[in-house]
Amino acid sequence: MRPLVSIGLAGALAIRAWAEASEAATPGAPAVLTCASQVLGLSEEQAARGLPVRLRGVVVGDAPPVGRAMVLWDTSEYIYVQVDGPEGVSFRRGDLVEVEGISGAGGFAPLLYLRSGRKLGTGTLPAARELTAEQLLAGQFDAQWVRVRGIVRQCEPSETWAGRWRLTLALGGQLVAVHVDSEQSPAGLIDAEVAVDGLYFNQHNVSRQFVRAQLFVPSDVPVTTLVGAPEDAFAAPVRPVRSLLQFERHERYGHRLHVQGTVLHQEPGGWFWIRDGDHGLRVASRQAERLAPGDRVDVLGFPTQGGYTPRLEDAVFRFSDAGAAPPAVEPADVRGAVAHDSDLLALEARLVEARRTAEGIALVLDWQGLLVPATLALPEAHGVPAAWSPGSTVRVTGLCTVPLDDPAPAGGLLEPDAFELRLRTVADLAVLQPPPWWGRERILWALGIATGVSILAAAAVWLTARRRLQEQAIRRGKAEAEFAAILAERNRVAREIHDTLAQGLGAISMQLELAKNAPAADRGATERHLEAAHRLVRENLADARASIWNMRSQALESHDLPGALEGILRQLSAGRAVAAEFKVSGTSRRLAPQAENELLRIGQEAITNALRHGAPQNLAMSLVFGEGQVELVVTDDGSGFDPEQAPGGAGRFGLVGMRERAGQLGALLEITSAPGRGTRVALCARTPD
Repeated sequence: MRPLVSIGLAGALAIRAWAEASEAATPGAPAVLTCASQVLGLSEEQAARGLPVRLRGVVVGDAPPVGRAMVLWDTSEYIYVQVDGPEGVSFRRGDLVEVEGISGAGGFAPLLYLRSGRKLGTGTLPAARELTAEQLLAGQFDAQWVRVRGIVRQCEPSETWAGRWRLTLALGGQLVAVHVDSEQSPAGLIDAEVAVDGLYFNQHNVSRQFVRAQLFVPSDVPVTTLVGAPEDAFAAPVRPVRSLLQFERHERYGHRLHVQGTVLHQEPGGWFWIRDGDHGLRVASRQAERLAPGDRVDVLGFPTQGGYTPRLEDAVFRFSDAGAAPPAVEPADVRGAVAHDSDLLALEARLVEARRTAEGIALVLDWQGLLVPATLALPEAHGVPAAWSPGSTVRVTGLCTVPLDDPAPAGGLLEPDAFELRLRTVADLAVLQPPPWWGRERILWALGIATGVSILAAAAVWLTARRRLQEQAIRRGKAEAEFAAILAERNRVAREIHDTLAQGLGAISMQLELAKNAPAADRGATERHLEAAHRLVRENLADARASIWNMRSQALESHDLPGALEGILRQLSAGRAVAAEFKVSGTSRRLAPQAENELLRIGQEAITNALRHGAPQNLAMSLVFGEGQVELVVTDDGSGFDPEQAPGGAGRFGLVGMRERAGQLGALLEITSAPGRGTRVALCARTPD
């Protein structure tokens, strides 16, 4: 690779700009960070600002991504350096270099984005710091040169970096991936105790949280074997399965053990089960060779605590011979079933539930009053067999798994009271007796029907109660309406008396007053006024009789509305020094009796008020028949009044009555007047065509 070149004048100006930005953003911070500990001491937000950095140190080795990153040690700290540009890393392990760049937040810890650098010579590499398993999980040693000791569980070519080898190292219950940049021999390393020096990196999540550790070992750093692996591991003594992880004072824990057994089942993906005597064992192996139930095998594997009983992981096996498939164990009780964890069991139980899941079929079995979960891995195309009906009596064969979900007891002995089954094929469940006719589904149907009937009955009661409440509300509404009608009728009678008898008597009084004040020599005038008074008495008597029957004006019995209004206008203005005018527009038509009566009384009241209180010289009334409406207007040029301070008091219902009558019609009544400017009364009522 080509050496990284100097950044030149443009780069120098950029670094100066970065320094100025750094001083402005971080008061008190140096213009340029000159040691790794300063960069690592930045917060995530500070490091993300791209502060200028200039470091001098020794290249410890390559870092992922290989070819574009390295680790630098400047005696104060280790720091991860990544190239910020198209060039790759040209420095080698042990080079003493001077680099310049900017800080970055990184995915886990602050880092340096390399912009330029130069080699100064050869430096002294740091000594490795030995870490324990607990320190590997601390996340504090990211990008540091460390040493770990452990037992090699796997050794294989790396799938991530071509030309490298990947070791899986077990130490303190932890598994650490070690990437070695040199050729390795699996036969000489697997099950060996080794010491490894390398660069420690952690993998993290998007929240910058530690997930797991891994090491990168440079090509010039060997893997040191502390205790070599056996030359022929299968020559080691055979251990009974029941002896795994038992107390032994001189046992070398963590190393491979040699066991033998008969195959119970093998699954694609690496798991198979064997039986040794009366104990089962679950084994994890990536060996591709196929096994069948009944095969005798020798197994080498690393014992781990995988549940209630140990398991073997990273195992290899040798086929010995074929035999008959071993029979399933039929436990008498839960304790007997738990004692056969990882073994093949057979139960006679009642099927409670069978449903399809993403992984296969999930079952629930009722065995001796205990609900036992069971699973069968099947492709998505396979549904639940039709014969597997809930309530059936079945015989189930499967591999026992004892979960450890419950809190551990205070004593040393742990006796779980539950277990699960893992079926191998559809044939592992045989229906002995179908469910009775009166099964769970029919019971649920019956309960559903009974519930539906109950709901309907409750709904019927509710509807009946609601109907009664509605009837009560209707009766109450009728009573209120009747009371309101009585009040309305009382007000209407008051208006009728005012508009008929009271106004008629007022007109009679007016004629008598004129007769009284007529000159004694003018006997004809006196007789005319007396005759008018006499005529008014007869008409008011007739109106009173008509009001008793329907409070309907007698004028409307013998005339239409225009004729009745014109007659009232002529009658009330007779003998007065006033010019009265009546006009009808539009096509005259009969209206509803109530509408005609209310219009007549409003017109009569407007005329009476004008003559009695206004002393006008001109009085005009117009009746306009429009499409769907009728308009009545009475205007005079009398003294007028203030509508807001209209005269009131006992016996004066004029304006109040007019407004009430307009309200009965749903009509719009406008009274426009002012002192000395006359009065205009306009009523507009809608009428059906």
